[in-house]
Amino acid sequence: MTDTAASGWPGFAIAHLSALRRRYAGHRPRSIAATDAALPEPFARVTLRVYEQQAQHTRPTHAEPAAVIVYFPDSAEVESLRARAGEWLCGSLVKRLGSVVLIRAVIGDDTTDQREAAYQALVWAAVRHPAAQLAVLGAGTGGALAARAAMLARDRRRSNAEPLAPHLERQALISPDFHLLVGPPATAEALVTSLVARLSELPATLLQRPTASSAQLGAENLAALLREAGVAVREIEYADTGISWAAYPKATRYASRALDDLVAFFHRGLIDDGFDVVPAWNVH
Repeated sequence: MTDTAASGWPGFAIAHLSALRRRYAGHRPRSIAATDAALPEPFARVTLRVYEQQAQHTRPTHAEPAAVIVYFPDSAEVESLRARAGEWLCGSLVKRLGSVVLIRAVIGDDTTDQREAAYQALVWAAVRHPAAQLAVLGAGTGGALAARAAMLARDRRRSNAEPLAPHLERQALISPDFHLLVGPPATAEALVTSLVARLSELPATLLQRPTASSAQLGAENLAALLREAGVAVREIEYADTGISWAAYPKATRYASRALDDLVAFFHRGLIDDGFDVVPAWNVH
């Protein structure tokens, strides 16, 4: 948190005062129910929380949702808010989108293979809702996990290595940690070339990030790399406050706008799901 907003009162409160930190994080809407679960071994330490409309507000009991979104929060948000990480964002998305189930997956640093664990969270969601559209969402370090899990799903579907490999319709990344997406290339040119190859055939993507972040510079321009790889991508910039709108919506002025953009992206791709004469024509 380096700019004026982040170094002022909201940033100080979030960094040092747990009670105010929880206030800035917002609350889950009352109409949204949350139940806890976990992945099977060897990833039983990965905690899942399933958000859906309560029975009186939603589809008939046991009816299949139109879509399922798996969310990976930023590790800093999990460390600060613990069980409340993602409560506002997940609950708000379910409330706004309607017939949608959202699954928050928290993968700790003690998980040996975090990428495989993230992929297994997608499989868990797909197996439980086989008729639903599937999407992935991630913020910060969770954004990198979301993208890498999407790569695994693509690769395993392509190779027919796993009959249950999930198919993703949409991917939304909120200020993803770019450096967690890449390996140690021999040269800068090799970095770009290999990353473009790894990004190809990913689902239509929304990239939300702060204005003037390093992600727009040179070889770290993720949106440009996605486009070069042939991925339909929409990039939206917001004021750089140094505070995550997804984690602390009450500390950022543009959280409602960013949520609107995210809802529109998922609604067009998962709920409306119009014809695709041009692939991902409705990415906006």
